[in-house]
Amino acid sequence: MILRKGIWISVDITHACLIDSRHIRLAIGRDYYYAHPVKGVRTGGDGEELSTNISIQQLA
Repeated sequence: MILRKGIWISVDITHACLIDSRHIRLAIGRDYYYAHPVKGVRTGGDGEELSTNISIQQLA
């Protein structure tokens, strides 16, 4: 996010564009450390699996 004329503007640095209705906010933070999607330490071998599910509803 950048500050422009007193207004914060979100930026998608991966796709080099401003955030719009195509984006879904998952986290907010000053940098990746504060908003990373997975946190912890992995030890051990195989057999682990990560799955996600998202439900989107339009607010009135």
